[in-house]
Amino acid sequence: MRAIPFKVPSCLRPASGLLLAGWLTACAAAPPCQVERGTPLERPANAGCLIHAEGRLLMVRDRLSGKLGFPAGGSRSPEPSQCTAHRETWEETGYTVAVGRQLAEFGGGFRLYLCHIVSGPEVRDNLPRPPQALLEIEEILWRQPHQLDVSEWRFPSQYPRVLELFDELQSGSAFTPQAADVPVRAGAVAQP
Repeated sequence: MRAIPFKVPSCLRPASGLLLAGWLTACAAAPPCQVERGTPLERPANAGCLIHAEGRLLMVRDRLSGKLGFPAGGSRSPEPSQCTAHRETWEETGYTVAVGRQLAEFGGGFRLYLCHIVSGPEVRDNLPRPPQALLEIEEILWRQPHQLDVSEWRFPSQYPRVLELFDELQSGSAFTPQAADVPVRAGAVAQP
């Protein structure tokens, strides 16, 4: 029997984390990064999106920990942190978003951005997980954060700030345009 050389296609080489999860996310074609005009691109960092609609926040339940958090994840250098938030949100939820201003920076340099839905599933409970999220995400939810217990949050030290940010957005003290009103620049790339 003769061995036939086999080279793993580049889309099947793991990008990060779980080997198989890396394969699935690497093969899915993420939409171009969309960042609001006038928003300076930031250096690579782990990042995520805070998305609110109808008095609730978009959350994902992590498959390994069973805890809730924002759609978020690790940077792929030289990807700007806003594009990390954009890509991770799409990978984990199926929503394409426009990334706005930075709302917070938490321990370890994790950046949280205000994001607006551009396209994707309707805002409702029991959203189906996109194929690229099946191994990493157990559930996609829209929840009112004040109705959660801090023990449900993946990073409990972030939770008080999450509640503050949500309250600011609900009170209208933060600028929150509708997605259709958000001008974006697509395909953003970090500058050295």
